[in-house]
Amino acid sequence: ERMALSQPEEFFQEELTCPVCLQTLVDPASLPCGHSFCFTCIQAVVESKKVGGAGAAGEDGKAHSCPECRSKHSGLGALQRNVKLCNIVDRFRAADRRPGSTAVLCDMCLDGPTSALKTCLKCEISMCAAHLQPHLSTPALIRTHPLAEPTAARDLASRKCPEHGKLLEYYCYADRACACVSCAIEGPHRQHNMRSFPTARKELVKGLEGDLQEVSAKLQRSKELLAAETTRQEAARAAGAELQQKAEAQLEEAMQAAARYKAQVLGILVGEQQRQDAAFQDELRALTARAEELRGAQSAGQEALAEEEPFLFIQKFLAAERAVAAAKVMRLCQPAAHRLDTAKLVKELEGGCTQAQGELTRGLRALLTLVNPASPGGGVPAQLTFDKQTLGPDMRLSPNLKTLYHTSLNRKKALKIRRHPVLCTQSFSTGMHHWQVEVPTACGWTVGVTSKQQTDFTTNSRMELGLQCIGSQLYSVRPECMTPILGRASPSKLGVCLDTSRAALSFYDETNSQSKRELCTLQVGLSGPLFPFVTP
Repeated sequence: ERMALSQPEEFFQEELTCPVCLQTLVDPASLPCGHSFCFTCIQAVVESKKVGGAGAAGEDGKAHSCPECRSKHSGLGALQRNVKLCNIVDRFRAADRRPGSTAVLCDMCLDGPTSALKTCLKCEISMCAAHLQPHLSTPALIRTHPLAEPTAARDLASRKCPEHGKLLEYYCYADRACACVSCAIEGPHRQHNMRSFPTARKELVKGLEGDLQEVSAKLQRSKELLAAETTRQEAARAAGAELQQKAEAQLEEAMQAAARYKAQVLGILVGEQQRQDAAFQDELRALTARAEELRGAQSAGQEALAEEEPFLFIQKFLAAERAVAAAKVMRLCQPAAHRLDTAKLVKELEGGCTQAQGELTRGLRALLTLVNPASPGGGVPAQLTFDKQTLGPDMRLSPNLKTLYHTSLNRKKALKIRRHPVLCTQSFSTGMHHWQVEVPTACGWTVGVTSKQQTDFTTNSRMELGLQCIGSQLYSVRPECMTPILGRASPSKLGVCLDTSRAALSFYDETNSQSKRELCTLQVGLSGPLFPFVTP
């Protein structure tokens, strides 16, 4: 009820509409059932049944039915003029004619103003439902008199050729303009590619639909990128929040003298997170702006497609064309990844280490591990040695058991035989451990961990987890598959970090000690003690 009262014009327009002609009631008359109609409309309904001979009178002498509820009535004799409703309709029509009203009225109604249903572009008059009937029933008028939505007289001028004064009926593809028949035959468009409005609309709709498909695809891609970037931002925020919480918890255990260092560390982490968040926001704003442009182009194009009247379609098509063209050439690409600058964080954190002594040493190492597990200050440095029992043919070890060689005389033969891992003597079940492996650049290799100390090298236990190099291509190795790592060159020094608390095995390119790069991180799903290994 509140909605109806808040929009009185729409409410009265709906209630004062004749169910037969769908126009505002004229001289309303009511049937015994209470429904009201234009007198001429209900009269036509009754007389049409008389002419068609539809239905004989029933036992009560009522042969006619209400168009709304199908209640029986005796015909014209049952009609009653509704005085109250007549007064309401008259006042509503008077209000509709107030200054500023945009309603188009019938030019042929002399008894009183009636809203027009259509405008004949040939006759240049607007007509209500009653006066429109000849244009809808006469074949000659149907063919030669185009009808449009109700159009004010002042707006009809825009549908005429300014040079010849004739109705615009053609579209020129060369000049992308509308033309009359004189322009098409003997005017400046006579040698151009011309089409009638209906034909032009069909052809332009086909092209516009194809363009909108591209725009829709790009819009969908932009939505996917926006959603992915939002997810990445949330994950980065969660990781940053978790990092701050762990760092704060670690520093809470330190002595009171570490208060200034704690504030410095948190400031560094928050600042880096803000930098990362700002970068995400820039990417999101750019993607949002592109999505809005694509959405605007799509909306303009769909509005043009929805227009059935050719002239209005041409106008909307020309208005939407530039936006659609710009949307088609818009470039959409995956935003650059934004990661924590671990090298910068480690450097700044280590710069303040001299201010903390004693008990802060252990807390500092744990904190550096949170920021970068591959940091020299994090984890427990692993002192590894190879197990002689796992050497393969034509292999030997250095005296300290830390370097593995192929015998020089049988190098080519060694490359042809079945490769198998050489395990370390040490194994890990808990804690964080990292080690560095110098790998050859002239041949392939595999570095990782295995959960089973192998003694039979004739079979593949498929219990390995690691990083493999074949030629210059790197692969992550899991028990069930191998996955190529794109965009990463084979390192000469490989850092390995095993974090049993996170069940994670990470690999880093430590060729340049000043700028370490993460190659990949694998989830450890192996059970039992884990043995580091190298497959030469």
